[in-house]
Amino acid sequence: MMTLTKTWNQPVQGVLMTESGDIGTQLQNYLWQLKEGLVNSSVGAWEVLASSASGESWVASRDDNWVSPSTIEYGQPDSSAQRAWMVLKSPTSPRGPYYMILDYWSTGPATDYQMQVYFTKSLPDLSTLSTTARPAPTGDEWSHLDVTPWSVEADVFSHNCSLAVASDGSFVLFGNRAGHPYFTSAWVFNIMTQDTVKPADGVGAVSMIWGASTVKMTQANLPRFQGLHPLDGSQVDIAACTLLAGSTKVMDAMPEDTTTQRHLGLPVWMFATTAAKLSMRGRLEDLYWAPDELQDGYPSYVNSAFEGVKVGPLWVPAEESPRI
Repeated sequence: MMTLTKTWNQPVQGVLMTESGDIGTQLQNYLWQLKEGLVNSSVGAWEVLASSASGESWVASRDDNWVSPSTIEYGQPDSSAQRAWMVLKSPTSPRGPYYMILDYWSTGPATDYQMQVYFTKSLPDLSTLSTTARPAPTGDEWSHLDVTPWSVEADVFSHNCSLAVASDGSFVLFGNRAGHPYFTSAWVFNIMTQDTVKPADGVGAVSMIWGASTVKMTQANLPRFQGLHPLDGSQVDIAACTLLAGSTKVMDAMPEDTTTQRHLGLPVWMFATTAAKLSMRGRLEDLYWAPDELQDGYPSYVNSAFEGVKVGPLWVPAEESPRI
């Protein structure tokens, strides 16, 4: 049975990311909603430690310089290009703080819908700030490089986005085609269930970004999560799996409990798939497998102040079903 063990808030609920048009403009709005939702959430709020952005002129400082979506400017594929970046700090418990670095540029060709995302337990070097480079790392980090976090269909179809944030800083940002009942992007940061994380793993968190697709997200095309190997600090690919005997896929249909009116959900386990580093890594907390056959946006149960919503193959905590 699905249960929520963290306190969740949904600061962004089905916000339209401008009408269909320029995908870069929509990504600027998407990043703005992510930042605004995280720092203003009533629970699990993140803190801006430093940022670079444009305005009347470019500036990099220990302030929140992302004062509007238009100031989050893309950097051309040149390591010395001016571009928007931001360092955010998560709450301090249970294993935090964690740091997320958003760096809005790509290594090429010029694609204003790609960016670099980093997660780490080590505070980046904020002693010298630049408009042409994100703060240097000071420890192990895992990354999503040249990632497309927003739907590649955004130049054709308008999209909505929603954000749910947990008390420990875990979050899920998801986007759906406006007027269409399926999701084409999802951004997950999850501090895993602590009793399933090995003591040697001092990180205990994973992340996943999915967006470069024109099809509905399903169990079959869910990308690998990313995290750190606890022994050497290197990055590893982490697959989401179920522990059902003899099954590599969650059943197509899971029944509804007639008493509670809840759909059943199966725990999502993390398993490192990088060669020579195969290992069970833990279990996602408050996210569960959902059957592919159910329509995206479908609630996991009714008559609840905070319910789960189906986003691709996952039940995600949400106060309000996304507007479709």
